[in-house]
Amino acid sequence: MHIRALNLILFFSLFLIILTSNAAKVNNLNIVISEVMANPAAVSDSAGEWFEIFNAGSSIIDLNGYQLRDLGSNAHTISSTSALNLSPGEYFVLGRNADPLLNGGYIPDYVYSNFSLGNNSDEIIINDGIRDIVSLSYSNNSVFGVNGNSAEILSDLSYGLSPVNFTYGLGDIGSPGEAGSYQVSPAAVPEPTSILLFLVGLVLLFSFRKKYLASTR
Repeated sequence: MHIRALNLILFFSLFLIILTSNAAKVNNLNIVISEVMANPAAVSDSAGEWFEIFNAGSSIIDLNGYQLRDLGSNAHTISSTSALNLSPGEYFVLGRNADPLLNGGYIPDYVYSNFSLGNNSDEIIINDGIRDIVSLSYSNNSVFGVNGNSAEILSDLSYGLSPVNFTYGLGDIGSPGEAGSYQVSPAAVPEPTSILLFLVGLVLLFSFRKKYLASTR
């Protein structure tokens, strides 16, 4: 193989390593869907539905421009005139109605439109404008469809009914904006940085180049 061609292969391989490491970093923001109220009892679904997310990462995330959707026709782009910052270790509630007197008695951090939660089955997909970063697909109405009881994330990252001692507002069961029975923890192992991946790739690629050149002599 010609030396120039080999150098070009090495260059583009390093470029792909950098691109892949950056893409992984963007795709691993550690947003967790921590709680879902799909079937409120105190008020109608159109007023009282909400879901909660949690930042288990180490960086502040501005949710402006993020998209909510399901696998059907529901879609909404999060938009605010001010930053919608989700700090590490923080919960953030998105709901259909901003008025605690009408929505069952909770205070949402953001109100969306053209997006609703099915009682029996549905999806919550959050996209950062480039790719889907977190999604939840459910079909268990014995958890997500129970009237007046939210579904919360559990320690094994499955979902179960929020305990009855967690109530809010007009009496529905859940803990919007706060930890439930399981406290989601920030990611314990940080993702390798782009620089580290770049250096590893550099060593491996030039090791290959050295062996190749030695074999052609």
